[in-house]
Amino acid sequence: MSFRLKLIALSVICSCTVLEDRDSCPCLLHLEFDESVSQVADSVRIWIKGEGFGFVAGLPSSLYPEGITVPVTSRSGVFITVMDSESAQESADGSLNIPSGCQCPEVYDFRSFCETSGETAHRHITLHKNHCRVYVTFREAVSGGYSVKIDGGVCGYSSRGDFLDGDFSCAPQIDGEGRFVFCIPRQKDAGLNMGIGRGDGRTRVFALGNYIEESGYDWTAEDLGDVELEVDYAASVIRLRFEPWPESESEDIVI
Repeated sequence: MSFRLKLIALSVICSCTVLEDRDSCPCLLHLEFDESVSQVADSVRIWIKGEGFGFVAGLPSSLYPEGITVPVTSRSGVFITVMDSESAQESADGSLNIPSGCQCPEVYDFRSFCETSGETAHRHITLHKNHCRVYVTFREAVSGGYSVKIDGGVCGYSSRGDFLDGDFSCAPQIDGEGRFVFCIPRQKDAGLNMGIGRGDGRTRVFALGNYIEESGYDWTAEDLGDVELEVDYAASVIRLRFEPWPESESEDIVI
């Protein structure tokens, strides 16, 4: 795969000499990538935006060690967005919009404002886990005829990381252990619902967001943990565990 740098409204590509007006000179912004970035992304997409200035680039992991330096012509600061390329796909501005019926991508990202009033600026880039995997298992086998669906009111993130309000609804994948697996975005409230149906066509809807929050899960953490639910449908009990599972205590909730 080839990578191209796309420069928008970038008219100055080098720093000024001592004889030039410094106010019109670019600020040399260097992005330094943490070693951990290569563990979660083979390549990243970068957006840098400011007043009258825009920069978009793709960067492969082979270039992480040297980073990237961008001459920024906006003296009023810029907003930096870095996202793993697989999640970024065709995003034009660094936002992530999840179509209804689709799961959230396993997105890792970095979003931060940076002052560019000086001659140089620097940001250390560390990607954070901005998705949550929900694993649902039943005491009975999956072949028992269960169907599961999760609905919520967050359908992605803006270019600056704000929540995008909208319908989120997705059906699960089933992994090699027979678990229903959902990938959902970060939540701003307890609005998640989980519907469980059986072969008789009746669906029970549970306030999953309330159960998760009441069990102490932190939606504001820099790196979101995963959630495991074990459902005893007949006994009307859900058992929750949070990542890291080996050390976490489980909690039974009567539904």
